[in-house]
Amino acid sequence: SFPSARGRMFTYFDVASSYFHSIDAALSIRKAAPTTVFVVPLMDPIQRTLSQYYSHTKELSKDCYDVPIEDYLQQEIDILTACKIPVKFPSTPWKANEVPKKCQILSTKCEDFEFNPKQKTISLHSHGAFLTEALYSYHFNHWFSYFDRKQFHVVTLDSLDLPSPTLWRFLGVDPELWLKEFIDDIEPVMDYKSAAKSNTLKWLRKFF
Repeated sequence: SFPSARGRMFTYFDVASSYFHSIDAALSIRKAAPTTVFVVPLMDPIQRTLSQYYSHTKELSKDCYDVPIEDYLQQEIDILTACKIPVKFPSTPWKANEVPKKCQILSTKCEDFEFNPKQKTISLHSHGAFLTEALYSYHFNHWFSYFDRKQFHVVTLDSLDLPSPTLWRFLGVDPELWLKEFIDDIEPVMDYKSAAKSNTLKWLRKFF
C-alpha cells in the first residue's frame, strides 16, 4: 500500500517473473517503494527450465523450432564459464550444436551476468538463461540484500489456485479480492518433463 497524492492509501499489484533474477529490479523497487511485500510463487526448477525453453522458443521463427533445449543449455553453460560465473555444472551427456544466430535468446555479454561472491548472488540482464533463472537461492540472496526477509512470502505455483489464509494475512487484504475470474485466468502448470529426453532430465536432476 502506498499513500496517494490525495492522502488516501491504495494498493498496487504487479506481476513479472523476470524481476526475480533481474540485476536492476530490486534496487529500483527499493528506491520507489521500500515497504513493498512480495509473493514469490516457485516452480519445480526442472519444470521451470523446460517451461522457459518452450515459452521463449515459441516466439521465434519457425526455423528455430527444431533447435533442441540441449543446444540452449550448452550455450548457457559455455557463456557462464567464459564469463567466470562460478556455477558448477555436471558433465553433459549430449553433443550440442551451436545455436543459430537468429535463434539466440541469451546475451553473450559478460556484463549482463553479475556475480557477487560476498553475498552469493547471481543477477541477470538477459532472457534465456534457463538454468540460471532457476537457481533460486542466488536470487533470494540478491533480494534479501535490499529488503527484509519478512517482506517475502514464498509459495508453490500450484497453491495459487486456492490461496491460503496465511497468504491473505501476509498481504493484508480481503480474500474476497480473489475473484473467480482471476482463478479462471490462471493457466494450468504443464508437465513438460514428459517432452524431455531421459538423459537430459537425469542431468537436470543432478544439476539442481
